Amino acid sequence: MGVVAVVLALALEQWRPSAALRWVRADVVADELVRRLEGGQRWHSWLAWSVFVIGATMLAWLAGRLLGGVAEILEAVFMVAVLYQALGFHDVRRRFATVHQALAVRRLDLAGAALAAWIGTALPPDSDSMPATTPETIARQAIERGVVDTERCLFGVVFWFAVLPGACGAVLYRAADYLAQRWGDARAGDPPRHGGVFARQM
Repeated sequence: MGVVAVVLALALEQWRPSAALRWVRADVVADELVRRLEGGQRWHSWLAWSVFVIGATMLAWLAGRLLGGVAEILEAVFMVAVLYQALGFHDVRRRFATVHQALAVRRLDLAGAALAAWIGTALPPDSDSMPATTPETIARQAIERGVVDTERCLFGVVFWFAVLPGACGAVLYRAADYLAQRWGDARAGDPPRHGGVFARQM
C-alpha cells in the first residue's frame, strides 16, 4: 500500500499542487513553544522540539490506527492526504523552470531575480573571476538549490514514509524540517537561538 500511496500523492501533487505545507496553525504553536520553553539551555530546545515533532508524529500514528480500525481504505486515504501535504516537489520544479526559461531567453536580470527569490537572499558572488550574474553561476546555483530542495521535499519525505509505519515518517520528517526552517532562520544581527541550532542539527 505504501508504494501506491506515494504514487497517488505524487500524481495529485502534480495535478493540483498543494500550497506550502499546511500544518494547522503550526507557526503559532512553534513560536509559542520557543517563547515558553527557550530558557537558554540545550535541553529546553530538545523539549520544545520533541513536543512539536514527536507530538505531531504520534498524532499521525494515532489517527492512522483509528482510521485503520474502522476501515483500511480510510487509513489509505489518510496516508495519501498526509503525503500530498508533505510533498512539495511541484514548487521546486516550478521555481527551477522559471530560472531556466529566463536563462533560455538570455534575461539574466529575470533569472537572477527568480533565483534570489527562490533562495531568499541576494546572489552572492562566488569569486572575482565568476560573479553571480553570469549564466553559468546562476545555472549552477539553481541546480544546487534544486537538488537540496528535492531532497527535502521529495526524497526525504518518501524515505521516512518507507521507514516508519503509516504516515508517521512523512510527518516526522516534515515537522522536523519545518522547525529547522522556522527556528533556524535568524534575522541579520540576531544571535543564534539554541532552538534554531538544535532544530537544524536534528
